Amino acid sequence: MPCLALSAVVALLLASCAEAAMPTIRLRVNKTRIGMGRSIELRAQATLPGGREHVRVTLTAPPQPFDRPVVLQLEGWAQIGGGAVVRPAGPAEDMMQAFAYRHLVPSQAFMVSVTGARRFAPTVALVGRGPVRIPAGGTARIQVATSGRPLLGATVRLALSEPPDGVTLQEVTPAPGGLALVVRADTKAAQIGYADNLIVEAFAEFEAKRQGGTAAAGKQQLSLGVLPAIPFEIVRP
Repeated sequence: MPCLALSAVVALLLASCAEAAMPTIRLRVNKTRIGMGRSIELRAQATLPGGREHVRVTLTAPPQPFDRPVVLQLEGWAQIGGGAVVRPAGPAEDMMQAFAYRHLVPSQAFMVSVTGARRFAPTVALVGRGPVRIPAGGTARIQVATSGRPLLGATVRLALSEPPDGVTLQEVTPAPGGLALVVRADTKAAQIGYADNLIVEAFAEFEAKRQGGTAAAGKQQLSLGVLPAIPFEIVRP
């Protein structure tokens, strides 16, 4: 029987396999209905590319908050040895030992809590399907659709969260119905054929106030959340 083991750590999918090469693994929510007509959706971009052992993914929840935390069941499936293999993604916690070694410690359940929406945070979605292909030494344009309050403003900033070496966010501009993001892959640092997910985080920036109303040095920022995971691949120019 093909060996495929999956672990889910918050928003990180890890895999191990006895095959010579790690297959491409697609992750899905085993049970999307959470009762009362509500559901949690795992974005279609939740794919672990072949050869990779981990990938960061995102969850999209309904706009209405849940009255209690729910248990999320995740599973991954792949083609191994000519047949489909499906395995549950066991919940785990990434823990550090003695400030050096890290271990995946099994957890009882993968709990999800959906609370009220963040103030000023609009609804966002990616435009188009499939991975974004970024030429080495060049740029690629990513369209993001938004609804509700505009995401960009004098106090809102977008930034890549833990991007891979050589991949940077060059520009963010308003576009019809949303935003346009331009990402660049450095010729020397980015590896051709590398595939992963980009995580874009939105921050609200504001002037901190001291007691008495005087402004503190520098700006403070508050995370508004992340955009849906953006799958990408570095390709030849």
